[in-house]
Amino acid sequence: MRHNAFVARHSVALAALGTALAVVAAACSTSSIRSTDVVTIHGTVQDGSGRGVAGRSVLVRKSLSTDELRGRMQRVLSSVELACVDSRPPSRCHRAHYLHVAKSGNDGSFRVVLKGQDTQTALGLSASTIEIAVNGDAPAGTLSGPSTSQAVDVQVTDLPLPPLRLWSALPSVDPTSPGAHVGWSPLPADAGASPLYRVLFDDGGGGLVWDSGPLQGRTSYDVDGRVLEDADGAVSVVATAETQVTKSADRLAFRTSRRHVRSAAGVPASRGKPCSVALAGAAPTAASPCGLTDGAFDRFALANILGPALGGPNAAGTAAAATVDLGEALSPTLIVVRGCPTTCAVDASSDGTTFAPAGTATRPDALLAATGNAPARYVRVSGRVPDLAALTELSVWTPTQARRPSPSNAVTLAPGTPHGQGGGDSGLETAAKLAAVVLLISVAAAGGFLLGRRRLAR
Repeated sequence: MRHNAFVARHSVALAALGTALAVVAAACSTSSIRSTDVVTIHGTVQDGSGRGVAGRSVLVRKSLSTDELRGRMQRVLSSVELACVDSRPPSRCHRAHYLHVAKSGNDGSFRVVLKGQDTQTALGLSASTIEIAVNGDAPAGTLSGPSTSQAVDVQVTDLPLPPLRLWSALPSVDPTSPGAHVGWSPLPADAGASPLYRVLFDDGGGGLVWDSGPLQGRTSYDVDGRVLEDADGAVSVVATAETQVTKSADRLAFRTSRRHVRSAAGVPASRGKPCSVALAGAAPTAASPCGLTDGAFDRFALANILGPALGGPNAAGTAAAATVDLGEALSPTLIVVRGCPTTCAVDASSDGTTFAPAGTATRPDALLAATGNAPARYVRVSGRVPDLAALTELSVWTPTQARRPSPSNAVTLAPGTPHGQGGGDSGLETAAKLAAVVLLISVAAAGGFLLGRRRLAR
């Protein structure tokens, strides 16, 4: 099931773009559609110059609301965006009306007919968010082509959409020390007002490695190669904007083609080191192996320990901490925290008893410049149970590690297509890829961080 594997790999994202832990919920506006109505959604697929593009697969998908996700799946995932491409999706995801694929005609036009109930939540009172996405051909030397998504709350039975215009920009990558300077052309003015950009690095299979966070009004971003560690993957830029469509708030998102990049930063001192987890008032539990230090940025690190706690009545307010043992006292110069959706405190200690503050992670991908270089063997990250459950990696860098990369090889564009990717797609594979794109860029369009990783659902 090649397409299932693809969707599973891409269920992170941006990234996500956040869950459990901090996510974007489906719209809750009252529906003006009757369940028996016939709803038509139509529009066109266009290239960057505004010409119609024929023969493209257009995915139309309904976001599940919280009243359509119940039990463990709702508690653990807390994400209407992730559930249907999870490795164990709720049974409701298999209902046919949740996924439609249309082909654009010779002039780029497409049309999808839905039932009124397809545009509503399970209770039939609120309007669901309908996601429409399309991807373009991959330019030579890229891993995938541009993608465009619209997320719209349907409130009329005949809904004309603004064009699904593919963004032809291709990010540039210029090596610097200790990382790279990424640049891109701005989104065309008629594609959406006041676009918000973000730069996404993935592992080549779609798993999120690093998310720049929102970059308002900017067309460049400097990345420290150390946050990419030893990644051999891809970089792309997502632009999001909003417009208004016939009584419906329309959220637009555009992703550039993905370019293959490699990082020569190596691995941090924390890679492969052991760790332990403790709930408030309880003794620490060893996490073996430690998911916080395994270099897998697209999986929840502490699910096997904190998973049961998420189902408790006091989970949201219960404090927890995870401590990494570096094995010897080192002098941290950089600490990278991935996955914390709200606020996580980071502390360091030489003896495991007395800890001093090292910084605070306030966004899902946080870079903390360690100051003072005080020797530390233990690095602790603490917060509420849902925040700790969303962590994917804690990386600690020291000056005694492998050489810093020179500007010529810090983060570089790489030729060809890694990991055996490439070639044509079947219609089913295209739909799977588009589902992943919808997860990535429509969540970004709503301003969230997609932190859902399928490991937590197990």
